[in-house]
Amino acid sequence: GEQLLCRAIALQVQTDRPALLRIKTYRQLAFARFVLGKNQAADQAIQQAFALVGIHWPQGSAKLVLDTIGAFFDAQVRRTMATKPQVQTAQDKELWSELIKILPATEVYLSLASPTAAMFCWAHCLRMAEAVGDVMAHVQAAAFISNELSAVGLHLRGEHYLSRAEKMAQNSARPAAMVLIERARSGMALTAGRFEDA
Repeated sequence: GEQLLCRAIALQVQTDRPALLRIKTYRQLAFARFVLGKNQAADQAIQQAFALVGIHWPQGSAKLVLDTIGAFFDAQVRRTMATKPQVQTAQDKELWSELIKILPATEVYLSLASPTAAMFCWAHCLRMAEAVGDVMAHVQAAAFISNELSAVGLHLRGEHYLSRAEKMAQNSARPAAMVLIERARSGMALTAGRFEDA
């Protein structure tokens, strides 16, 4: 349970265990806390996991907004130039591949009513998923992003993200990926007031 995971993390820190193991444990802790409804504690575990790959949550709401905009701007530039984000080392690829498995727990930011934190997290997850070639994580991050964009009235922008993810899901021939797409499309229909399409 949660207490065992907390003890495991304390031991891993004391014995300077590899970052990969600590990310996995923080990921498990974040999900356990999310399921238990301990949303603030889940947020802490997510932030600690991200810190192990050098991604630190901005302090203060203004800085968080600016850094989130920056992350999406970088992504837009890459798409315009048709370049893929790069992973520098084999170790980074291993760490990123483990970290993006945390995506299901990041829905906690919706419970916390923290859309900016959610988008900051998902933008980085999308970049890492693209870099390591993880189709499911890419589709999930894009689906989350498209839903949130639609929720704030940016329906066309949300559709853009979802359409790109849908093509990837179709090419992967993974039913689970298409389930994520359909779930996102239903959510977007609701936020757009198209209840018959939800």
